[in-house]
Amino acid sequence: MVLIALVAFVAVGSIISTLPATESKSQNPAPKPTFSDGACLDAGVTEVIDFGEQHSPVVYCATNFAGTGWDLLAQRVDVSGTADYPTGFVCRIEGVPSAAEQDCANTPTYKEGSWVYFVADLDSAGWVMSPAGAGMRKPDCGTSDAWVFSGSDRPERVMPTVEPTVFKCAD
Repeated sequence: MVLIALVAFVAVGSIISTLPATESKSQNPAPKPTFSDGACLDAGVTEVIDFGEQHSPVVYCATNFAGTGWDLLAQRVDVSGTADYPTGFVCRIEGVPSAAEQDCANTPTYKEGSWVYFVADLDSAGWVMSPAGAGMRKPDCGTSDAWVFSGSDRPERVMPTVEPTVFKCAD
């Protein structure tokens, strides 16, 4: 009897899953983010990528952004995670470090060089190391994210060379 009930339950579930989904007309899909060079001035999330001595920092603004810190990075630049954490631990941004320097098979040590994730908002007094990973953090409008490449075994000693841009967004 239990087996017959289980088979019936699975059959009903299969039928329901093939029915077309009805969408509420009140639901609007989130707009796609738009990106512009430079820091945000009155709307959006600012992203800073600081390559250290490799080359000049990259700064851009993402307006209409809804996603994670990883999304903010990956939707604009070439980013690679590690084999262990492909979308959770940044190994390479725009080719830094090179594949010869780091194969991204595993989480690099600080001595091998790694990316340090910083955040800033109205409550912080400048940049702070993010208390959450980029895949878990959801940057709000008016905040800034930064990635700094550190070849040091003391990542807490590196800081973004670009000041954060933070502000209160209009509701």
